[in-house]
Amino acid sequence: MLKISTALICAILPAALAACGAAATTDATGSTGSTVSNAVPAIVGLRLNSSGTGTTIATVNADGGSFHSMTTTSVPFGAAEATHGGKFVVFSDGADVDNQRLYVIDDNGSRRQLVGPTSQIASAASPAFSPDLQWIYFRAVPAGQPGMSAVWRVKLDGSGLERVGAARATGLGAPSISPDGRTLMETTLDSVVFTVLSSGATHGEKVRCPGARYSPDGVHVSCISGTDLVVYDAQFLTSPRTLGDGDYRAGAGTDWTPDGTKILATSATNGPELVSYADGSVVSAKLGTTYVWAAFVK
Repeated sequence: MLKISTALICAILPAALAACGAAATTDATGSTGSTVSNAVPAIVGLRLNSSGTGTTIATVNADGGSFHSMTTTSVPFGAAEATHGGKFVVFSDGADVDNQRLYVIDDNGSRRQLVGPTSQIASAASPAFSPDLQWIYFRAVPAGQPGMSAVWRVKLDGSGLERVGAARATGLGAPSISPDGRTLMETTLDSVVFTVLSSGATHGEKVRCPGARYSPDGVHVSCISGTDLVVYDAQFLTSPRTLGDGDYRAGAGTDWTPDGTKILATSATNGPELVSYADGSVVSAKLGTTYVWAAFVK
């Protein structure tokens, strides 16, 4: 059974607004006045091991509490997505950047390969859940086509594996699916490409926005451009807003709280930060610079 965040209840049930207002000032430990509230989901993060040879994948609260180690990886980079309240984590691992696989681990420590080498896939990484949590979209290097990548999808049980995007050069970051489930957004070195999933029709925007991610309402898109956290409108018609304090890791991507009020981005200076969409200020930075990737538990 999926856990439903306070923010999501607030969005769905107007009658709960009064209770939601009270919950917004209560942190995960029950104390009041914290900048990290119950409206902020738990985080799944990749934390560098002290040996420097890999990472520990763990779920943790935004204030650093309730740390729960899930597994370790072989390389000091990667990506992870967690669902069912952190019960399942999908992540990439492999001997090197060109030989990545997707795995699933549950909170009991049971690990299985989700996507490995096939006659069509040489390497798989950068997972991202669809809004309905039914699919895991990811980027794969086609067999025999080094330097190229395409977006594929698969279900959590390993069924339904299929390619949903064309092979492109210099594909970057995890894909993102619009909140209505109709549009795939993926990025290359200098472009954002949209694919209508029902028809396969595509169009692109010439803009550098690696790992672009839709906001919960589908109106905006966030990404790390250079070292800046920026937010565009979803059609890329206007100039972007720059938020936060800079020095963000492009490869670590971004994520939004369910209510769309905060963005999670990983700073090389401070580690994962919660940044206010309203005024661009850093709301919280408590996990530290050993984290090289962070996303909210779905």
